[in-house]
Amino acid sequence: MKKKISLVIIFMFLIYLTTFFNKDSNTITCGKYSSSINSSEKKIAINEHKYKILIYYPESEFDVLNEEITKKIDKIIYQFKDDIKGANVQVDQYYTLDIVYSMYEYKNYISYVFHVDYYTGGAHPNHEIFTITFDKSKNEIMDINGFIKLNPNILDIFSSISRKELLTNKDIVDSNMMFEGTKPTLNNFSNFAFSKDGLIIFFEYYQVAPYSSGEFQVVIPYNKLNLSL
Repeated sequence: MKKKISLVIIFMFLIYLTTFFNKDSNTITCGKYSSSINSSEKKIAINEHKYKILIYYPESEFDVLNEEITKKIDKIIYQFKDDIKGANVQVDQYYTLDIVYSMYEYKNYISYVFHVDYYTGGAHPNHEIFTITFDKSKNEIMDINGFIKLNPNILDIFSSISRKELLTNKDIVDSNMMFEGTKPTLNNFSNFAFSKDGLIIFFEYYQVAPYSSGEFQVVIPYNKLNLSL
């Protein structure tokens, strides 16, 4: 009887440990996705007198991809520190920089979406998005110019489909702002990710709606892009 009770206690303890570590992992990565690539997660944590930095980012098996991620993050950290240089921060107040990420995959493409939140004074924190897509078959980063090489009319397609989709969204309160933010330009469609459901276009705060409305995304089925992927 005592042996059975001991086994039950051990079993319950193992379940607790599994639940605890899975919970912690999901929290710090803002949701991990099952992946066919070998990757690990790295962390940057800096707690200084005036500011705090907390960044999670992936490290994959591809050197080209890792170098691009590191370059982007280093640039953001440098800009953040430069912006607060000489700032007179109040007691018990910090400037902050936080970055989390999510990952998507489709065929030979890996896409990372990074959400950047930073506070350097003012009424509220600022939010930005940047994405990095990697083509495993070519061992190279694919940006918006890569789409244009595949289809010179791709920006017009992105613009037309995004506008049609966003016009049905009740949180779009300023159609003029939305039309401006979806003009067929490189900057408007530079943030994207290849997912199993389609190509996701990300629109930052203030791009298609006021700050209070947040960020937006549009999923475009691949069969509407006239691309050979």
